[in-house]
Amino acid sequence: MRSGRVFLLAWLGLWALSPAHAAGAADAMLAEVSSALAAGKYEEVVAVASSGLAEPDTADLTRGRLLIVRGLARQALGTNDEALADFTQSLSIAALPPQERARALFARGVSLDSLNRLTDAAGDYGAVLKLVPDAPYALNNRANVYRRLGRLDDALRDYKAALNPANPNLQYPYFGLGQIAEAQGDREGARSYYNRALAAAPGFALALERLQTLGAPVEGSAGLPADTGIIVLKPPQQQRAGTFRPLVKEEADTPSVTAPRAPMAAAAVAVQSPLRPTIVDGMAAHDRAAMVQLGSWRSEAEARAGWLALRVRARGLLDKLSPTIVRVEIPGRGAFYRLRTAPPDSAAQFCATLTQRGLDCMAAYGAP
Repeated sequence: MRSGRVFLLAWLGLWALSPAHAAGAADAMLAEVSSALAAGKYEEVVAVASSGLAEPDTADLTRGRLLIVRGLARQALGTNDEALADFTQSLSIAALPPQERARALFARGVSLDSLNRLTDAAGDYGAVLKLVPDAPYALNNRANVYRRLGRLDDALRDYKAALNPANPNLQYPYFGLGQIAEAQGDREGARSYYNRALAAAPGFALALERLQTLGAPVEGSAGLPADTGIIVLKPPQQQRAGTFRPLVKEEADTPSVTAPRAPMAAAAVAVQSPLRPTIVDGMAAHDRAAMVQLGSWRSEAEARAGWLALRVRARGLLDKLSPTIVRVEIPGRGAFYRLRTAPPDSAAQFCATLTQRGLDCMAAYGAP
Protein backbone atom coordinates (compact mmCIF):
# COMPACT_ATOMS: atom_id res chain seq x y z
CA MET A 1 0.00 0.00 0.00
CA ARG A 2 1.50 3.34 -0.98
CA SER A 3 1.86 5.98 1.68
CA GLY A 4 -0.62 8.76 1.17
CA ARG A 5 -3.60 6.47 0.61
CA VAL A 6 -4.13 5.14 4.11
CA PHE A 7 -5.63 8.34 5.48
CA LEU A 8 -7.25 9.57 2.27
CA LEU A 9 -10.70 10.00 3.77
CA ALA A 10 -9.33 11.81 6.82
CA TRP A 11 -7.32 14.19 4.64
CA LEU A 12 -10.17 14.88 2.25
CA GLY A 13 -12.78 15.44 4.91
CA LEU A 14 -16.49 15.12 4.27
CA TRP A 15 -19.40 17.45 4.74
CA ALA A 16 -20.26 17.73 8.40
CA LEU A 17 -23.93 16.96 7.94
CA SER A 18 -26.28 14.68 9.79
CA PRO A 19 -29.85 13.74 8.93
CA ALA A 20 -31.05 15.39 12.16
CA HIS A 21 -29.68 18.74 11.01
CA ALA A 22 -30.18 18.43 7.27
CA ALA A 23 -31.56 21.53 5.60
CA GLY A 24 -33.40 19.48 3.00
CA ALA A 25 -33.57 16.27 1.02
CA ALA A 26 -30.30 16.97 -0.78
CA ASP A 27 -28.40 17.56 2.45
CA ALA A 28 -29.98 14.47 3.98
CA MET A 29 -28.79 12.37 1.04
CA LEU A 30 -25.27 13.81 1.33
CA ALA A 31 -25.29 13.04 5.04
CA GLU A 32 -26.41 9.49 4.32
CA VAL A 33 -23.72 8.75 1.73
CA SER A 34 -21.02 10.46 3.80
CA SER A 35 -21.93 8.37 6.83
CA ALA A 36 -21.97 5.19 4.77
CA LEU A 37 -18.60 6.05 3.24
CA ALA A 38 -17.07 6.61 6.69
CA ALA A 39 -18.50 3.24 7.77
CA GLY A 40 -16.96 1.44 4.78
CA LYS A 41 -20.30 0.62 3.15
CA TYR A 42 -19.00 1.35 -0.33
CA GLU A 43 -21.60 -0.52 -2.38
CA GLU A 44 -24.34 1.32 -0.49
CA VAL A 45 -22.64 4.64 -1.24
CA VAL A 46 -22.52 3.87 -4.97
CA ALA A 47 -26.19 2.85 -5.00
CA VAL A 48 -27.53 5.87 -3.08
CA ALA A 49 -25.31 8.38 -4.88
CA SER A 50 -26.26 6.93 -8.27
CA SER A 51 -29.93 7.24 -7.36
CA GLY A 52 -29.48 10.89 -6.42
CA LEU A 53 -27.52 11.63 -9.59
CA ALA A 54 -30.33 10.11 -11.68
CA GLU A 55 -32.83 12.68 -10.38
CA PRO A 56 -33.31 15.40 -13.03
CA ASP A 57 -33.79 18.20 -10.50
CA THR A 58 -30.60 17.55 -8.49
CA ALA A 59 -28.78 20.86 -8.05
CA ASP A 60 -25.32 21.25 -9.56
CA LEU A 61 -23.57 21.62 -6.18
CA THR A 62 -25.24 18.50 -4.82
CA ARG A 63 -24.45 16.65 -8.04
CA GLY A 64 -20.77 17.57 -7.75
CA ARG A 65 -20.62 16.42 -4.14
CA LEU A 66 -22.38 13.14 -4.89
CA LEU A 67 -19.91 12.48 -7.69
CA ILE A 68 -16.98 13.03 -5.32
CA VAL A 69 -18.40 10.68 -2.68
CA ARG A 70 -19.29 8.03 -5.26
CA GLY A 71 -15.81 8.35 -6.71
CA LEU A 72 -14.25 7.80 -3.28
CA ALA A 73 -16.39 4.68 -2.78
CA ARG A 74 -15.42 3.32 -6.20
CA GLN A 75 -11.79 4.11 -5.44
CA ALA A 76 -12.05 2.11 -2.21
CA LEU A 77 -13.60 -0.76 -4.19
CA GLY A 78 -10.64 -0.72 -6.58
CA THR A 79 -12.56 0.45 -9.66
CA ASN A 80 -10.25 3.37 -10.35
CA ASP A 81 -11.36 3.92 -13.95
CA GLU A 82 -14.92 4.56 -12.78
CA ALA A 83 -13.67 6.67 -9.88
CA LEU A 84 -11.57 8.70 -12.30
CA ALA A 85 -14.66 9.40 -14.42
CA ASP A 86 -16.62 10.56 -11.35
CA PHE A 87 -13.90 12.93 -10.17
CA THR A 88 -13.43 14.35 -13.67
CA GLN A 89 -17.17 14.93 -14.04
CA SER A 90 -17.35 16.63 -10.63
CA LEU A 91 -14.53 18.98 -11.63
CA SER A 92 -16.51 20.07 -14.67
CA ILE A 93 -19.22 21.52 -12.40
CA ALA A 94 -18.53 25.21 -11.83
CA ALA A 95 -20.62 25.30 -8.65
CA LEU A 96 -18.00 23.40 -6.62
CA PRO A 97 -16.22 25.73 -4.13
CA PRO A 98 -12.39 25.85 -4.32
CA GLN A 99 -11.85 23.64 -1.25
CA GLU A 100 -14.08 20.95 -2.69
CA ARG A 101 -12.39 21.21 -6.07
CA ALA A 102 -9.15 20.59 -4.22
CA ARG A 103 -10.66 17.44 -2.68
CA ALA A 104 -11.75 16.19 -6.10
CA LEU A 105 -8.36 16.96 -7.64
CA PHE A 106 -6.50 15.17 -4.87
CA ALA A 107 -8.78 12.13 -5.08
CA ARG A 108 -8.40 12.03 -8.86
CA GLY A 109 -4.63 12.25 -8.42
CA VAL A 110 -4.74 9.16 -6.20
CA SER A 111 -6.70 7.25 -8.85
CA LEU A 112 -4.29 8.35 -11.58
CA ASP A 113 -1.41 7.30 -9.34
CA SER A 114 -3.04 3.87 -8.87
CA LEU A 115 -3.34 3.54 -12.65
CA ASN A 116 0.38 4.40 -12.97
CA ARG A 117 -0.39 7.62 -14.83
CA LEU A 118 2.29 9.37 -12.83
CA THR A 119 2.71 12.58 -14.79
CA ASP A 120 -1.04 13.20 -14.77
CA ALA A 121 -1.17 12.46 -11.04
CA ALA A 122 1.61 14.96 -10.37
CA GLY A 123 -0.37 17.52 -12.35
CA ASP A 124 -3.45 17.04 -10.17
CA TYR A 125 -1.43 17.23 -6.96
CA GLY A 126 0.12 20.44 -8.27
CA ALA A 127 -3.35 21.82 -9.03
CA VAL A 128 -4.35 21.09 -5.41
CA LEU A 129 -1.37 23.13 -4.21
CA LYS A 130 -2.51 26.12 -6.27
CA LEU A 131 -5.86 26.01 -4.45
CA VAL A 132 -4.49 25.05 -1.03
CA PRO A 133 -0.87 26.22 -0.79
CA ASP A 134 1.43 23.98 1.28
CA ALA A 135 -1.23 21.26 1.63
CA PRO A 136 0.92 18.47 3.16
CA TYR A 137 -1.06 15.59 1.65
CA ALA A 138 -0.61 16.94 -1.88
CA LEU A 139 3.09 17.69 -1.29
CA ASN A 140 3.67 14.18 0.04
CA ASN A 141 1.88 12.42 -2.80
CA ARG A 142 3.54 14.55 -5.47
CA ALA A 143 6.89 13.74 -3.85
CA ASN A 144 6.02 10.03 -4.07
CA VAL A 145 5.35 10.43 -7.79
CA TYR A 146 8.56 12.39 -8.37
CA ARG A 147 10.55 9.73 -6.50
CA ARG A 148 9.10 6.97 -8.64
CA LEU A 149 9.86 9.01 -11.76
CA GLY A 150 13.49 9.36 -10.62
CA ARG A 151 13.18 13.12 -10.03
CA LEU A 152 14.83 12.91 -6.62
CA ASP A 153 15.62 16.62 -6.22
CA ASP A 154 11.98 17.51 -6.80
CA ALA A 155 10.89 14.73 -4.43
CA LEU A 156 13.26 15.97 -1.71
CA ARG A 157 11.88 19.48 -2.04
CA ASP A 158 8.27 18.31 -1.67
CA TYR A 159 8.93 15.87 1.19
CA LYS A 160 10.72 18.58 3.17
CA ALA A 161 7.94 21.06 2.44
CA ALA A 162 5.43 18.46 3.71
CA LEU A 163 7.17 18.52 7.11
CA ASN A 164 5.13 21.51 8.15
CA PRO A 165 3.00 22.15 11.26
CA ALA A 166 -0.22 21.54 9.32
CA ASN A 167 0.72 17.89 8.66
CA PRO A 168 -0.80 15.40 11.14
CA ASN A 169 0.94 12.48 9.35
CA LEU A 170 4.64 13.30 9.41
CA GLN A 171 5.52 9.61 9.13
CA TYR A 172 4.88 9.72 5.37
CA PRO A 173 7.38 12.42 4.33
CA TYR A 174 9.94 11.02 6.78
CA PHE A 175 9.50 7.60 5.20
CA GLY A 176 9.87 9.10 1.72
CA LEU A 177 13.08 10.87 2.75
CA GLY A 178 14.34 7.52 4.05
CA GLN A 179 13.58 5.92 0.71
CA ILE A 180 15.59 8.58 -1.08
CA ALA A 181 18.48 8.20 1.38
CA GLU A 182 18.50 4.45 0.71
CA ALA A 183 18.46 5.04 -3.05
CA GLN A 184 21.48 7.30 -2.64
CA GLY A 185 23.36 4.71 -0.55
CA ASP A 186 23.04 6.64 2.73
CA ARG A 187 22.03 3.82 5.07
CA GLU A 188 22.58 5.78 8.28
CA GLY A 189 20.55 8.70 6.96
CA ALA A 190 17.78 6.29 5.97
CA ARG A 191 17.73 4.76 9.47
CA SER A 192 17.47 8.23 10.98
CA TYR A 193 14.48 9.14 8.82
CA TYR A 194 12.73 5.81 9.48
CA ASN A 195 13.19 6.26 13.23
CA ARG A 196 11.66 9.72 12.93
CA ALA A 197 8.73 8.18 11.06
CA LEU A 198 8.26 5.72 13.92
CA ALA A 199 8.48 8.50 16.50
CA ALA A 200 5.73 10.36 14.61
CA ALA A 201 3.54 7.23 14.32
CA PRO A 202 4.48 4.34 16.62
CA GLY A 203 3.65 1.11 14.79
CA PHE A 204 4.19 2.49 11.25
CA ALA A 205 4.79 -0.82 9.50
CA LEU A 206 6.61 0.44 6.42
CA ALA A 207 9.33 2.17 8.46
CA LEU A 208 9.63 -0.79 10.80
CA GLU A 209 10.07 -3.14 7.84
CA ARG A 210 12.87 -1.01 6.40
CA LEU A 211 14.65 -0.75 9.75
CA GLN A 212 14.53 -4.51 10.11
CA THR A 213 15.98 -4.89 6.63
CA LEU A 214 18.74 -2.35 7.25
CA GLY A 215 19.60 -3.80 10.66
CA ALA A 216 19.95 -2.00 13.95
CA PRO A 217 22.24 1.06 13.84
CA VAL A 218 25.55 1.09 15.69
CA GLU A 219 25.56 2.89 19.07
CA GLY A 220 26.39 6.54 18.51
CA SER A 221 25.56 6.46 14.80
CA ALA A 222 23.29 8.90 13.02
CA GLY A 223 20.43 6.42 13.27
CA LEU A 224 20.12 6.96 17.05
CA PRO A 225 18.79 10.08 18.75
CA ALA A 226 21.53 12.43 19.91
CA ASP A 227 21.91 12.73 23.70
CA THR A 228 21.65 16.52 23.91
CA GLY A 229 20.19 16.69 27.40
CA ILE A 230 17.01 18.27 25.98
CA ILE A 231 14.60 16.25 23.90
CA VAL A 232 11.88 18.02 21.94
CA LEU A 233 8.84 15.80 21.69
CA LYS A 234 6.22 16.21 19.01
CA PRO A 235 2.62 16.09 20.22
CA PRO A 236 1.03 12.67 19.72
CA GLN A 237 -2.14 11.90 17.85
CA GLN A 238 -5.35 11.14 19.67
CA GLN A 239 -6.42 7.52 19.72
CA ARG A 240 -9.31 5.68 21.25
CA ALA A 241 -8.53 4.14 24.60
CA GLY A 242 -6.89 0.76 24.25
CA THR A 243 -5.95 1.09 20.58
CA PHE A 244 -2.17 1.47 21.02
CA ARG A 245 -0.11 -1.60 20.31
CA PRO A 246 3.64 -2.18 20.58
CA LEU A 247 5.59 -1.97 17.35
CA VAL A 248 6.29 -5.70 17.34
CA LYS A 249 4.28 -8.50 18.87
CA GLU A 250 6.57 -11.26 20.01
CA GLU A 251 4.05 -13.94 19.10
CA ALA A 252 3.58 -12.81 15.50
CA ASP A 253 5.88 -12.30 12.55
CA THR A 254 3.95 -9.31 11.19
CA PRO A 255 4.14 -6.03 13.15
CA SER A 256 0.81 -4.70 14.30
CA VAL A 257 -0.13 -1.23 13.14
CA THR A 258 -2.45 1.20 14.85
CA ALA A 259 -3.80 3.96 12.62
CA PRO A 260 -3.37 7.40 14.17
CA ARG A 261 -6.46 9.50 14.77
CA ALA A 262 -6.89 13.25 14.53
CA PRO A 263 -3.84 15.27 15.62
CA MET A 264 -3.73 17.07 18.96
CA ALA A 265 -3.53 20.85 18.65
CA ALA A 266 -0.55 21.46 20.92
CA ALA A 267 2.95 22.85 20.58
CA ALA A 268 6.08 20.72 20.87
CA VAL A 269 7.20 20.19 24.48
CA ALA A 270 10.81 20.57 25.59
CA VAL A 271 11.70 17.96 28.22
CA GLN A 272 14.68 18.67 30.48
CA SER A 273 16.05 15.13 30.57
CA PRO A 274 18.39 13.06 28.40
CA LEU A 275 16.10 10.03 28.81
CA ARG A 276 18.75 7.51 27.86
CA PRO A 277 17.16 4.12 28.54
CA THR A 278 19.07 1.54 30.54
CA ILE A 279 19.89 -1.49 28.37
CA VAL A 280 20.04 -4.86 30.09
CA ASP A 281 20.54 -8.34 28.62
CA GLY A 282 17.74 -10.18 30.37
CA MET A 283 17.26 -9.60 34.12
CA ALA A 284 18.62 -11.42 37.14
CA ALA A 285 16.25 -13.87 38.77
CA HIS A 286 16.45 -12.01 42.08
CA ASP A 287 15.35 -8.71 40.49
CA ARG A 288 11.68 -8.77 41.51
CA ALA A 289 11.07 -5.03 41.71
CA ALA A 290 7.58 -3.99 40.65
CA MET A 291 7.96 -3.26 36.94
CA VAL A 292 5.56 -2.87 34.04
CA GLN A 293 6.11 -3.58 30.36
CA LEU A 294 4.94 -1.00 27.82
CA GLY A 295 5.86 -2.68 24.55
CA SER A 296 8.31 -4.85 22.64
CA TRP A 297 10.40 -3.88 19.60
CA ARG A 298 12.92 -5.48 17.27
CA SER A 299 15.77 -3.02 17.93
CA GLU A 300 17.07 -0.76 20.65
CA ALA A 301 16.59 2.32 18.48
CA GLU A 302 12.90 1.52 17.98
CA ALA A 303 12.42 0.92 21.70
CA ARG A 304 14.00 4.31 22.43
CA ALA A 305 11.68 6.01 19.96
CA GLY A 306 8.79 4.12 21.54
CA TRP A 307 9.64 5.50 24.99
CA LEU A 308 9.67 9.08 23.71
CA ALA A 309 6.30 8.67 22.01
CA LEU A 310 4.74 6.90 24.99
CA ARG A 311 6.05 9.50 27.43
CA VAL A 312 4.13 12.23 25.63
CA ARG A 313 0.97 10.15 25.23
CA ALA A 314 0.97 9.26 28.95
CA ARG A 315 0.32 12.96 29.71
CA GLY A 316 2.69 13.27 32.67
CA LEU A 317 2.38 9.76 34.08
CA LEU A 318 5.85 8.71 32.86
CA ASP A 319 7.60 12.06 33.30
CA LYS A 320 9.53 11.20 36.50
CA LEU A 321 10.20 7.57 35.61
CA SER A 322 13.25 5.97 34.00
CA PRO A 323 12.95 3.51 31.09
CA THR A 324 14.65 0.14 31.03
CA ILE A 325 15.07 -1.80 27.79
CA VAL A 326 15.39 -5.54 28.34
CA ARG A 327 16.98 -7.52 25.53
CA VAL A 328 15.70 -11.10 25.31
CA GLU A 329 16.34 -13.95 22.90
CA ILE A 330 13.30 -16.03 21.96
CA PRO A 331 14.18 -19.43 20.44
CA GLY A 332 13.34 -19.47 16.76
CA ARG A 333 12.28 -15.82 16.81
CA GLY A 334 15.45 -13.86 17.55
CA ALA A 335 16.06 -10.82 19.74
CA PHE A 336 13.36 -8.55 21.15
CA TYR A 337 13.73 -5.33 23.12
CA ARG A 338 11.14 -5.00 25.87
CA LEU A 339 10.43 -1.52 27.19
CA ARG A 340 9.84 -1.46 30.94
CA THR A 341 9.72 0.97 33.83
CA ALA A 342 9.25 0.84 37.61
CA PRO A 343 5.97 2.53 38.57
CA PRO A 344 5.65 4.67 41.72
CA ASP A 345 2.80 2.54 43.06
CA SER A 346 1.14 -0.81 42.39
CA ALA A 347 1.88 -2.18 38.91
CA ALA A 348 -1.76 -3.18 38.51
CA GLN A 349 -3.02 0.29 39.45
CA PHE A 350 -0.40 1.97 37.24
CA CYS A 351 -1.33 -0.19 34.24
CA ALA A 352 -5.01 0.52 34.79
CA THR A 353 -4.32 4.27 34.59
CA LEU A 354 -2.17 3.89 31.47
CA THR A 355 -4.83 1.74 29.80
CA GLN A 356 -7.41 4.49 30.41
CA ARG A 357 -5.08 6.80 28.47
CA GLY A 358 -4.95 4.45 25.49
CA LEU A 359 -1.60 2.75 26.17
CA ASP A 360 -0.75 -0.93 26.57
CA CYS A 361 0.70 -2.00 29.89
CA MET A 362 1.30 -5.26 31.74
CA ALA A 363 2.94 -6.20 35.03
CA ALA A 364 6.37 -7.83 34.59
CA TYR A 365 8.27 -10.39 36.66
CA GLY A 366 5.38 -11.26 38.88
CA ALA A 367 5.06 -7.73 40.24
CA PRO A 368 1.73 -6.99 41.98
